[in-house]
Amino acid sequence: MSDYAISLKRSSLLLAALAFTAALLFTNVGIFGLQKADAANFTVRSLNMLSPIAGNIGSTTPANSETNGVDTTHTFAFDNATAGTVLSMRFEYCTTAAGACVAPTNIEVETGTTITVQTHEAVTVATPFTINGASSTANRLDITRASGAAFGIGTSGNLVFAFDDIRNTDTVGTFFVRMVAYSDAAWTAAVDDGIVTGAITTGIAITTRVSETLGFSTTATVGGVSAETAACVPVTGSGAIALGDANNTLAIAQAYDAYSAFRMFTNAGNGAVVQYRGATLTKAPLTDDINAIGAAALASAPGTEQFGLAIDADGGTFTGDTGGFGGANQLALTTAYNDGEGTIVNAGTASFAFVSNTLTTIASSPGSISCDTAAVRYIANISPLTPAGTYTTTIVYYGVPTF
Repeated sequence: MSDYAISLKRSSLLLAALAFTAALLFTNVGIFGLQKADAANFTVRSLNMLSPIAGNIGSTTPANSETNGVDTTHTFAFDNATAGTVLSMRFEYCTTAAGACVAPTNIEVETGTTITVQTHEAVTVATPFTINGASSTANRLDITRASGAAFGIGTSGNLVFAFDDIRNTDTVGTFFVRMVAYSDAAWTAAVDDGIVTGAITTGIAITTRVSETLGFSTTATVGGVSAETAACVPVTGSGAIALGDANNTLAIAQAYDAYSAFRMFTNAGNGAVVQYRGATLTKAPLTDDINAIGAAALASAPGTEQFGLAIDADGGTFTGDTGGFGGANQLALTTAYNDGEGTIVNAGTASFAFVSNTLTTIASSPGSISCDTAAVRYIANISPLTPAGTYTTTIVYYGVPTF
């Protein structure tokens, strides 16, 4: 073979190689269908979805929440690779990263969508972009502005755009968003481009049960009542009270008192009440008794028969109530029984009530109770005509929640 023929053959091979290289270059430039072959890639780019749940799930949960794929927020963060003016951008959702764009199933990124964040270097874009409804489609968001300052090349994630009320695709799996920035306002002169990806997942549904709870306890050993804690440990101790002097004896000119306590917690959302029921102090065989004070609150009156009770908000010798009354998740005291603190001398500052053998509400709450403890103060007075003998009664307390 002549040198000329060998040279011609080598030239033909070189031309074929150049043609193949040119074809490769043309294919790479055409991934997005850009009008500019020198568009640079966005760097440090990401897509954050507030909810990765499929778009047919979560319509009953709040919009733009973690469990709502019907109305969620997509936030794009990226660095522009080219310093210059950007007047329009395109965010196109596809099932593949390259080639013809096929829209993910039932995705909706245009209807009702708004731009909630658009910042450059953590500062709101001075001339903001708006969504172009005429150009945008179900799987494509086109945003534009008439003018604006150039974007300089910044640090990581220097451009951030957030769009809310986007409906995710119904298909579990990966999707891609092709992003392009343009120097004009008509999406023709591409400057930078890039791809981000997201994954639609199935939320892990967790079901459990919280049972109805009630903790209600009473004690007459008030000196050792524990403080209220998150566990709301029940009060414990004796249920017996002795009214009177050292010999448990009442006197005409002297009022005597004694204390018990109750503690309550419940998760009853519809409220709860604390009630009591019992007879007044009575002497066997039930022929004589000490008069109950009655439904209206009265002050202690030595020399007059009285038996009554009330909540002592100050606690007296009792120190277990740390939450008070009437606040959030606490009991509120019934008016006739809310003033048991103070003195019990004749016409003292404390007041008491008692209705014999009648179920009576002493405290209540409109909702749940975290832990509330009350000191119940009892008062007994006698008159010169009160028959001698031993007087007793048993007062029963009820904690009644409504679920």
